[in-house]
Amino acid sequence: MISRSFWIAGCLLSMPMTALANGASLDQTAAAKIDDGNSGWTWSGMNSVSDPGYTGGAAHAGGIGTFGIYTFQGTRIQVYTMSGPAVVVNGRPHKMGKLRVSIDGKIKSTVSLLQTDQSFEVQACDIPGLSDGNHVLQVEPVGGWVVVDEIRVFGKSGNADTHAVEDTTATTSGADHVALFDPLDTLDNIWNKSAHWGLDNLNSGVMGQDRSRGVRKEDDNEFLAYRAKDITKAFVRVYSQVDQSRLMNIVQFYTSSDGGVTTQPVPYVILGSFPGATTGMWIGYDLAIKATPSKTDTLYVVFNAGSGHVWDPQLSQLSIIIK
Repeated sequence: MISRSFWIAGCLLSMPMTALANGASLDQTAAAKIDDGNSGWTWSGMNSVSDPGYTGGAAHAGGIGTFGIYTFQGTRIQVYTMSGPAVVVNGRPHKMGKLRVSIDGKIKSTVSLLQTDQSFEVQACDIPGLSDGNHVLQVEPVGGWVVVDEIRVFGKSGNADTHAVEDTTATTSGADHVALFDPLDTLDNIWNKSAHWGLDNLNSGVMGQDRSRGVRKEDDNEFLAYRAKDITKAFVRVYSQVDQSRLMNIVQFYTSSDGGVTTQPVPYVILGSFPGATTGMWIGYDLAIKATPSKTDTLYVVFNAGSGHVWDPQLSQLSIIIK
């Protein structure tokens, strides 16, 4: 299998990459089909469900607060699901909701899967016109449960992406870009952090049922840092009760190109916001650092004092794109 190597927290890690097995060629009029059981997926809270109607007999299903992540190389992607009144998980029916699809931290589609009759192999969205290179797909439910069965990826000019078919024989290394995704379930991916930084995993029903989030333990200035080689972009989700203008004074990002010896602030934009909870006036914000200085090797997430509460804001998830 082709692997991609990168530096994080001082260690050389390898990310699996998929390639065409045994030198075979693809039908250039067809998409490369990637099942939900492919090893490249990262699932958080979504359970495997079985039915003969699913591709390969299985799919992944989850409710609010769960998600799936997949890094792909291509210029177009389609997401296939199941629609119907409900999905049965562990013997219990769960009402279908809406599927939200994001690419590189930007919401591209939100589609309802709630239908009177059950249908399989439903194309939930078709997203063309992506820049050539690697992208981060995120799928998540909104207002109910969803099922993710498979994705189909196309390369340049709409042709099938030959890097999206699993290979069990070839070995090589090197890539233009890869993505590191951290759902903040643990602090394992963090290279360094200030003394009063921790995790909140006790209030999963508050922030969109996100099971664990990074928080300050005191209402002061706190940071955490990620180390990677050649960071180019970052996408971050936070929950807060403050408005956008106040949030941008509280949440800030810094980068370093010399391992943290010197740092500089880096601008970001708010891609969008959404209701963060049914109570408490929480707002979910999706933030994007669209470009970092050359040879950036460290990214700092800084929460400044100003919200008036130790628990506001909260860091939900972070994706970094590296060269």
